[in-house]
Amino acid sequence: MGEQFVAQIFRCIPEHEWLFKFGRVPLNLILSGSLWGVRTPFPPQPPSPILTHPKQQRVQNPVNSSIRCKLTVIADATSATSVAIPPKDMLPYDDHFHPTIPKYSILSTIPDNKRAGTPFVAIDIKPLEEQV
Repeated sequence: MGEQFVAQIFRCIPEHEWLFKFGRVPLNLILSGSLWGVRTPFPPQPPSPILTHPKQQRVQNPVNSSIRCKLTVIADATSATSVAIPPKDMLPYDDHFHPTIPKYSILSTIPDNKRAGTPFVAIDIKPLEEQV
């Protein structure tokens, strides 16, 4: 759900490419909960092993964590990220996003974190003045 796009945004910051050629442009993005770093699904979503799996946390991870990844390191080195609005304010999914969650259950090869109904998180990205 946009992981490559998010990685490209963070890579553009230190290179002063795209919007960042105009300076430290703050951005707001809506990411899937698993991409941001949500450990548990927000109520009233049913439990999902994808969202509770710690290795799915990509952008937000503590410095001492053994599961940090390239995206986490680039995000920390180039910008300050924070939650823009409480994630619970973006629920229920059907009231805020499209497509709506199907009311019937079907077998699908789509991973849980990419299906409609996955919780989202709105974040602020503010490029740092002094980047690593």
